Amino acid sequence: MPVYRQVTRTDGATEQHVIPVEVWFGGAKRVVFRIARQPTVKSVTIDPERALPDVDRGNQTWPR
Repeated sequence: MPVYRQVTRTDGATEQHVIPVEVWFGGAKRVVFRIARQPTVKSVTIDPERALPDVDRGNQTWPR
């Protein structure tokens, strides 16, 4: 499955990122995705549109 991610900044701006499904075809277990430090990151949310099935949506957002 692809990974959809939203980064929310302290200034209110949001950024959408997609890690394509092809990354996993080569056997990757994790991906390092770098983002700019400024403006400061407020939170990161996985699948913000709730497009993919998930049993536990309580672990979708990581506040900074």
